[in-house]
Amino acid sequence: MATQRLSLERLRLILSKDELGGSDTAAIQALKGNLPEAVAKAVDARKSAADLRELADQDLARISSYFDASRTLSERRDAAQPVRADGPGRRVPLPYFNESERLAGESLSATAADRLAKDAFGRTVLARLNGKDGKPALPPVVIQDLDGGVASYDYRRRALVVDRTVMLMSVTEDAAPKDRAALSKALSSRQALVDYIARRPEAAASFAAKNDALLVHELTHAWQDRRDPVMREMARGNLPQAMLIEYEIEAWTTKNLYIHSRLKHDPRSQVNIFELEDYTNMNVSYSAWESQMRTRYSSEMPDAMDIKTVAAIQARRLAAARARATSTTEERTAKALDLLGMTRAERELRELSLAQKARHESPLTGMVAAMRAESAAALAEHYLSAALHAPNPIETSVLLRKAEDFALESGDKELLARVRARKGRSR
Repeated sequence: MATQRLSLERLRLILSKDELGGSDTAAIQALKGNLPEAVAKAVDARKSAADLRELADQDLARISSYFDASRTLSERRDAAQPVRADGPGRRVPLPYFNESERLAGESLSATAADRLAKDAFGRTVLARLNGKDGKPALPPVVIQDLDGGVASYDYRRRALVVDRTVMLMSVTEDAAPKDRAALSKALSSRQALVDYIARRPEAAASFAAKNDALLVHELTHAWQDRRDPVMREMARGNLPQAMLIEYEIEAWTTKNLYIHSRLKHDPRSQVNIFELEDYTNMNVSYSAWESQMRTRYSSEMPDAMDIKTVAAIQARRLAAARARATSTTEERTAKALDLLGMTRAERELRELSLAQKARHESPLTGMVAAMRAESAAALAEHYLSAALHAPNPIETSVLLRKAEDFALESGDKELLARVRARKGRSR
């Protein structure tokens, strides 16, 4: 219902325009799978904008009234309280279901910290999560099904979720080929896998080593949650529960800064091919990469939107809350508490927009510029190192050609000479 509500609100924003363009029509089609059935059928039937507005408003009123009625006065009073800055804040009780959950989670958290601490920029990522004792205080880690994802930061529980299937793949990859089928069968249940991780810290360390760049991405979301009050306002129901595209771009950029640091300090670093491709694309043209990222998120994920869109939806929600009729003391109290929390959250969202713009234009942009200046040489060194350990002449040739291209781009004559000397010896 929350996804339907967001999709209806996005549809309503599009339909508020006087004329719809091709991009608007495409955006409506992208929302269709998450709209109520009657609205989706109307979209398929190419109903007029007026008809779609009427249907969307009917369903929005129905779904919004459900959420309004589902909150008790006690919950509303909690939501109206200001968010405390910096602290870990309130969390859903019992992030771990049993002792094995806790041991597995603590092992994954510790091994992730150990892995990132080996890199200079990784230590920066960890320092952002320092607790009162000055040591990294990573969020709790749980193993659950993510339906295709590898890991995700859950701001409602303020926990890092690792996908069960991906964790199982990591465990079986580390086993001898003859043992993999039996091990996969033995660990087919989530609890069996959790128990296995709890008993074997080396399995947790292996997962962290294979997925360190992804962990940097998700830990950036944990830092954003502690740094800004917006995710907590979403969890309280004071803001639309959206995936902020600005936060995603910051997390992807941070992940690539970590990859760059690894390549720069150790060209032999093993980097996932898809992560390496994203790192390369970002360094070709940051503006084009960012534009593609925004388009991908907004078109493929119904809850992904930029701060401007969230602010527009929040403005409509506030207007509806102000117009809500009341007849009893309890209803008037509920309305006042809702408005108190929602208006504060709207102000915090506005402050985030300004802060995120400043962050993007100052230190982050500086780090990206420095990375882009060094990335060609880092990639050349990486592919040259990989060519030295390639399993066959064909792969050696491919890797050396890549190394030569990036060495040329870097303008480093000494590096180019080393690559070409290696090409000569490999013929």
